[in-house]
Amino acid sequence: MKLHQLIVLVREHMALVDGYCTSGRIDDGLILFRDFLHKRIKPTTITYNIILDGLFRAGRTFVAKKMFHEMIGSGTPVSLHTYNIILGGLCRNNCADEVITMFQKLRAMNMKLNIAILNTMISAMFKVRRREEANDLFAVISACALVPNASTYM
Repeated sequence: MKLHQLIVLVREHMALVDGYCTSGRIDDGLILFRDFLHKRIKPTTITYNIILDGLFRAGRTFVAKKMFHEMIGSGTPVSLHTYNIILGGLCRNNCADEVITMFQKLRAMNMKLNIAILNTMISAMFKVRRREEANDLFAVISACALVPNASTYM
């Protein structure tokens, strides 16, 4: 198979995986994703993000966490957007302790935080009634030279 054909195949698979996952057909998306792996096509960060987001939205937290560990193990770069998907998914699925633990790891790694991550964490802290920590995170926004947005105040 020529390189151009392979690139087209990967793009088509990614589009299908995205379509399946965003339309709620996560199992079909997973089948195509596994097909990637079977054909020895290394998924990109974007492909993993699509699958992870779909799994969390479907309430399949255990599978999403397993997939995240597979992503790390495969050497695929983990973006800040990926971490936000994980944090948001864990938060939506009532895994507050895991959200806090992961956020602490991010801070220990000196990851440059963005407003989306901070919004997710503020929401998580309020959800588990840790208002003082939510207020502290709100203060971090200006300390990081970020600007609150509409999601910050929701």
